[in-house]
Amino acid sequence: MTIELVNWSGPISKTGAAVETDGVQALLFTSANGARAFAETSPIRELPALAVGDATATALRDLGFARVDSAGGDVEDLERLARRRLDPTRGKLLHA
Repeated sequence: MTIELVNWSGPISKTGAAVETDGVQALLFTSANGARAFAETSPIRELPALAVGDATATALRDLGFARVDSAGGDVEDLERLARRRLDPTRGKLLHA
């Protein structure tokens, strides 16, 4: 699995740029705050969402994400979950 950094022109606001999800196979969330920020800026809810822990997973479900998996731990657990569940040939991962 390869991590590709994307240049970002600045912070996203509620009226800011749309989040680009073309070619993205799943969303990665490392905090409930990140989940809320993403939900405020994007209507996307259909992509699988992988959460670092149970609190983040609960926040995602509360925000309307239906396909949520929790790594139940830390970022290393999230990496292991992503490696088990996702196929590198099926698209990019977006971390929010």
